[in-house]
Amino acid sequence: MSVEILLYAGFFLVALAVGKRIVVCLIMMGLGAWMSNHQVADIGWGLYGFFAGGLAFLLYERWGRGANGWPPVLFALGLMILSAMAIYGLSSSGMSPLQEALLFGGCFPSLVFLLAAVQNFSHGAGRSFKIIGDITYATYLLHFPVQLSVILITGYLGIALDYTNMVWLVLFMGAVILISLPTYYLFELPAQHYLRRYFIRRNNDSAS
Repeated sequence: MSVEILLYAGFFLVALAVGKRIVVCLIMMGLGAWMSNHQVADIGWGLYGFFAGGLAFLLYERWGRGANGWPPVLFALGLMILSAMAIYGLSSSGMSPLQEALLFGGCFPSLVFLLAAVQNFSHGAGRSFKIIGDITYATYLLHFPVQLSVILITGYLGIALDYTNMVWLVLFMGAVILISLPTYYLFELPAQHYLRRYFIRRNNDSAS
């Protein structure tokens, strides 16, 4: 968690200082890859992944969103397939740094780009699954408290659970999702609306 807080802060400060620039994303990805091979792998790969996502966003904003037809889709699909083939071709006993770079910098961002580009054909595509994306931040924040609560309660009651059993994984995921739904609708969504109104009002006041 401490590494993630550091990455969030670093990503915010870089974006605030230099704005949305593709070259900055590439530089920070290079820095992250270098750090991953110099005893700070957690921070390095986190930095690499953050700015790989930023790069995918900028490419889509500047090219994919306004493009018509299949070029953005084919670009993303081709990049994802080539990255996956390269990872498979380099397969060994474990993931090498190059394979990790292709996974976090090729497969994952191109998949996100691909899904966004598909929506150019139909803005309603995937709307039925929108809630899954909406609650991801809540599930991310709540999964550890749920885990900790289960461990503390079962330990206090002297109950031994086999956490390798798939049944417990399904029950755990179901519990996290059930808690995340009201958290999103009752807290996160109202907070988003409040903050948007606050900053819009503040910008309007400063402009007048």
